[in-house]
Amino acid sequence: MTDHDNPTPRISVVMCTYNGEKYIEAQLDSILSQELPPCEIIIQDDGSQDDTLDIAERYRREHPQVRLVRNGRRLGFNANFATALRRATGELVAVADQDDIWFPQKLRRQAEAIGGADLCFSAYYRDASFTRAADCRVSVCPSGTLESLLFANTIPGHSMLLRRSFLEREGVLTDRFYYDWWLLVQAHLGGGVVRVDEPLNWHRPHAGSAIARLHSSDRGGARQQPATWQPYICGWAHLGRLRRQPVWQEFYRYIYARTAGDARHSLAHRLCGALLGRDGGLPRLCALCLRHRDLLYPSKGEPEWKNRLRAFCLPAIYAYRNAEFKTEKFQTP
Repeated sequence: MTDHDNPTPRISVVMCTYNGEKYIEAQLDSILSQELPPCEIIIQDDGSQDDTLDIAERYRREHPQVRLVRNGRRLGFNANFATALRRATGELVAVADQDDIWFPQKLRRQAEAIGGADLCFSAYYRDASFTRAADCRVSVCPSGTLESLLFANTIPGHSMLLRRSFLEREGVLTDRFYYDWWLLVQAHLGGGVVRVDEPLNWHRPHAGSAIARLHSSDRGGARQQPATWQPYICGWAHLGRLRRQPVWQEFYRYIYARTAGDARHSLAHRLCGALLGRDGGLPRLCALCLRHRDLLYPSKGEPEWKNRLRAFCLPAIYAYRNAEFKTEKFQTP
């Protein structure tokens, strides 16, 4: 019997914390209330200066499945998750933010759905506030295809369940790129990805979250005005600057090489080649985005001419203000 045939797999939950005292108790309580209880909850703290550690220590004393790890030095959120995931011992590993709320069926539904795939992700709610799941209305459910992931990091770690055997493969865990983006790419290139369309947690939007702090630092702390026409005009110059960044080149060269000759990922291979200036370059890239717009940039119910324009300009829209490849942002502040 293989591990994915096991009706009751052992599941590890990995939570990385940093100054999370305000919300961590609600999150831990939701994890401890799972219909399919985890065998361990690993909390790895990255140098919190508030009461996060005291709260985590109390949960460790009261719940034997809780393990608490204190980093000897600040790692930054990306390396913190990459190292914490290596500590998991369960057959399946779930990623937890410190400030969300999981619904009781989350681990059970994802464990049922993952099958033989390397990774399962689910939809989630992102309402401004939360009272109960039945009242949530703002559901987020990205397609999660490899092709769409070439243009945006759309699947957050908190929505993922992974195989530990997948995490143990060479190169799957790294702090060179956003850890969750890289996990999705590696899973597509390996054993595959499955999606649960049912929202299984509420992702708390707030200014103190790790992603909100990173986006704020990208803007130098200034409030960023919503873009309108700017990506369509200025985005092409931004794309040119992106293509000169070594980490950007590393990311797309890797996918281009790994998808060569793979019929499952022929479109991803062509898109990467064009992004890298090969296989017809920018004109070819825009033509591919236009032709495959339903996959890469689905309609938002707008007129067809606008859908076509948005799809054709997708490379510029993606590149405008893109800070996904600033490796210094993953380092300790």
